Amino acid sequence: MAISSSKKGNLVETVLVETSKKDNNSPEPKVTNPENERVQVEKKRGFLASTIDELKLTRWPSFGYVLRWSLVIILFTGLFAVVIGFFDNVFTSGIKFVDCSSPQGRNRPLAECRDDFLKNLTN
Repeated sequence: MAISSSKKGNLVETVLVETSKKDNNSPEPKVTNPENERVQVEKKRGFLASTIDELKLTRWPSFGYVLRWSLVIILFTGLFAVVIGFFDNVFTSGIKFVDCSSPQGRNRPLAECRDDFLKNLTN
């Protein structure tokens, strides 16, 4: 009986091989390991084929899950756009009011600037 060992990364695999007494002069028989053969076949297949195999093992989300979260994102984005648009309108109207009432700006009466401010807010 002979012991054959091979290293795989940090693991050592030991295989017991039986030899008969009459074969003592012959070299040890070659032990085929199906896992080694699989590794060699994978190396030959290439990167793209390995990537496709790996993607088949991936657990993909269901259609309902994707649809639900897509709708949540679309609604949140729409709501956020409305809020930003509102604040943009308020600040733009405020800047126009300051420009309207300042002495360096148009220097119009305050009541007229207030009316313009309210008109700009509703547009």
